[in-house]
Amino acid sequence: MYEGYICTCTEVQCDYCTRRARKMYDHMPVHGRKASEHTNAMPLWRACKLQTYFTAKGLIDYFLVEEDPSLPLTGGALAGSGLAMASTSHEEGKLFEDLKADIIQASRDLDKEAEIVQDVEASRADRVPWLVHTGFPTHLQGLRDTEIMSSYALPRSGDDDDDDGGGDGGDDDDGEEEGGAVDTDIDLRRILAAVESTLRDAYKLCSDKSPDRKMTQQRAKRLSNFRSDDSHMSSAKASKFRSFKNESSLTSYFRITKQLLAYYYRVVYREDGHFTREGESHVVPQDIIETTPLQRQAMEDVI
Repeated sequence: MYEGYICTCTEVQCDYCTRRARKMYDHMPVHGRKASEHTNAMPLWRACKLQTYFTAKGLIDYFLVEEDPSLPLTGGALAGSGLAMASTSHEEGKLFEDLKADIIQASRDLDKEAEIVQDVEASRADRVPWLVHTGFPTHLQGLRDTEIMSSYALPRSGDDDDDDGGGDGGDDDDGEEEGGAVDTDIDLRRILAAVESTLRDAYKLCSDKSPDRKMTQQRAKRLSNFRSDDSHMSSAKASKFRSFKNESSLTSYFRITKQLLAYYYRVVYREDGHFTREGESHVVPQDIIETTPLQRQAMEDVI
């Protein structure tokens, strides 16, 4: 709402409006009048309330906002209109506050819904053969994002005697549980420490830098025969087993192996199954993962 002026100098209604008195002076010659003829007794224009609207890009026009005819067209009228405007503004303000609250609540509802993996039938995962074969899409459906991440997360290195891979330095810490060592299970820590030690010992048998190296050229070629990509190639043509690995690569490989064991321990071995059931009919990974007798016996021997 703006303070403005509307032309009243002719009997035929003129809808010319402006917010600037100077432009009203310039408008008077259109009707063959002069601005100097404007008096209180014979007004050529009057004050009014205007609302804007856009007629084209960069062009603004105005229209008159009707006022209560019972109010005089003086300063009092403007004051009365101000009260009406104040009331309207209060109602509009309340409306906008309600809309804002609805938007915030809707955003929270979406965030809450996004925390749970939805039906993935239309996702790319269903079109990738190995994901379909392993049941990956249905395996995650209905699970909470935070519980998925914590299912395979490793205890923080600072809270364990054995770190997450021999001091990987700048390597990422995707496998560590955010906010501290949430999992205080001693058995899991023992398993992870033993796996780290076993993998390190195994690598010493392959590394060219190790005095305990057992990896000869012939043995490297023999190991290469187990690679599916080279199974159709002769032993001479197949690329031999790579004995050297960068420390960062070793750290990543060892971490992934330990994450798999942490997942098995939390989701398969423990009775609570780690994941929250969203309903009685909700199927969680523990319900569908079938262990072998050898796996069960191995866990019993460790625990």
